[in-house]
Amino acid sequence: MPSARRTLAFLLFGVLAALAAPPAGAQEPPTIFLYVNDLASPRALLSDEYLAIEDLCYQVDQLSSVEIAILVVNTSQP
Repeated sequence: MPSARRTLAFLLFGVLAALAAPPAGAQEPPTIFLYVNDLASPRALLSDEYLAIEDLCYQVDQLSSVEIAILVVNTSQP
């Protein structure tokens, strides 16, 4: 269970860091599906990592009113 807490803390830190970043230029958001979207090329997440994060997001969704979505891209620059 400590691993799940560490993963959740890492994800929350990432969300907070993204919110603190300066706004980027206007661009269309990518199409995303469900909880985890690894759109980096090459993929940034291994299959086991992808499944573990997706499972954690599903558990949070089922046990609370919170939803988490993960988007991995190569850059946030236009």
